[in-house]
Amino acid sequence: MAGLNVPRQGRGFTLIEIAVVLLVISIMMGAIGIELHATDRVTVRDQAKRMVLLVHALRQQAILQGQPFGLRFGRRGYRFLGLSPKGHWKPVSRDSLFRPRHFPAGLTVSASVGGSGRASLVQVSPGGVLTPFTAVFREGDSDWRVVGSANGDVSAKPTR
Repeated sequence: MAGLNVPRQGRGFTLIEIAVVLLVISIMMGAIGIELHATDRVTVRDQAKRMVLLVHALRQQAILQGQPFGLRFGRRGYRFLGLSPKGHWKPVSRDSLFRPRHFPAGLTVSASVGGSGRASLVQVSPGGVLTPFTAVFREGDSDWRVVGSANGDVSAKPTR
């Protein structure tokens, strides 16, 4: 029986060792994939909530200054507008809060203003009334809907 313990030359990995390594690698890849997916959700949520806060601030600005303001959606972002003395909408200047906002790469927004089905100008009156609008922020399989009503209520909720 002493001859049964013959040392093997160039011992390789056992099937169990290979299986354990593959299991650890797959768990790590799964965790990385979940983290990347969560990042998309966080980006969309943060952008939608930022829009809610900025529209609330714009509404307060209109009430406090007694002047109308506007919000215009574009393909790559949105900007805040003030009404000039001649009655033309111009970008709000000298205000870091209401600077033009650009969407991060990969984020898309589809907006509908006043029930028109297309993006246009959201107007905020000095009385705090705003043009109803809906904006859907989307990245990957994550999307949030921002809804603004005429009475000034603005909210953001995930669509799924």
